[in-house]
Amino acid sequence: RGDVAWSRNGLANTNKLFGHSVESLRAIPVSDWLIFLMRVMIMELNQLLFRGRYPLQWGLREALTALRSVELTPPPKCDSGDHDAYMRFHHSFYLATHIVYVQSAYNSIRASQREIPWRYRYIRVSFRFLLKRARAKFKGKDVYLDVDGVAEVIDCLRGAGLTEASDKMVCEGTLLLLRLQQPNGSWPVWLPGYDCPERDLDTYHRVHPTWVCTQALRDRDFRIAGNEGNHIWSTFIPKLLADINFKELAYKPDW
Repeated sequence: RGDVAWSRNGLANTNKLFGHSVESLRAIPVSDWLIFLMRVMIMELNQLLFRGRYPLQWGLREALTALRSVELTPPPKCDSGDHDAYMRFHHSFYLATHIVYVQSAYNSIRASQREIPWRYRYIRVSFRFLLKRARAKFKGKDVYLDVDGVAEVIDCLRGAGLTEASDKMVCEGTLLLLRLQQPNGSWPVWLPGYDCPERDLDTYHRVHPTWVCTQALRDRDFRIAGNEGNHIWSTFIPKLLADINFKELAYKPDW
């Protein structure tokens, strides 16, 4: 079916496949980058696994090169109640956590902090903001706490080989997630700007908090022996990141 769709829809044209050209990448808004980046990563992996079957005219190299110039919004410095300002941070934050999923192919391989030091710095700054929010919420204040965000930070740090024993932030985040876990084993579904019963949300949003919290709490062994895709990615991605100098941003961040 994939081959038929590829041929029938003219997806050998990479601009049509991704809905962008290389020249338009820098115009993609931060809010749209996450889904776009995941699509590029998946097709890049397919290109590596199925040689010649789904060829790309451009891909992850061009996308990550453009990403070096995408400015990430830091956490709000105060709780002003400005929803739009919070959402600018929200979109930047989830883009940052998903950059590690490109780096590690969704935790299939161990990520290296040295390859993208600015990304780890950004998520640590973000975690301190989330922890402050959690403390306020536990004191009874009416603030939004991004449970999924806490979990994705811990997932990213564990994906770099850190544990509760080696990193204070992983330890604090793990304790926070356990404190937030509900009696039935799930985690609460809290979304920014949504004030509706959980049952009215779609399946993805109902499942995602428990999915990512469970992922964040699990141990990692990073075994790649016998898995061709993991082995290929562990060779491909470090070289690509080094080739495009992804360890350095094309702007001076204020976070």
